[in-house]
Amino acid sequence: MAEILWGLWQEQHIRARHGVSDLDFDAAWHDPERRDLAEKRHNEHGPYAVSVGTARLGKPLTMVWRWQGGAVWPITAYFRRRSREQGRRRRKPRRG
Repeated sequence: MAEILWGLWQEQHIRARHGVSDLDFDAAWHDPERRDLAEKRHNEHGPYAVSVGTARLGKPLTMVWRWQGGAVWPITAYFRRRSREQGRRRRKPRRG
């Protein structure tokens, strides 16, 4: 099992900007149903990965991270938003 490395600024940034705690990230990372969606490459900072797992309280969490030695280095994380179609209420047609 990989260790998760937290720098103070990352934890503060992710919590303040996205409302994701280190416990949420940890739960989503260790979720047995976690899916690794993509491996990408940043021109300046190199390779990183995008995964989705379930955080505490059952919320899906998207995690952007990279390997640092044999450990996981979180870059950012955010709760997945419902799409507009999922969030829209369907109105019943008016009967005329």
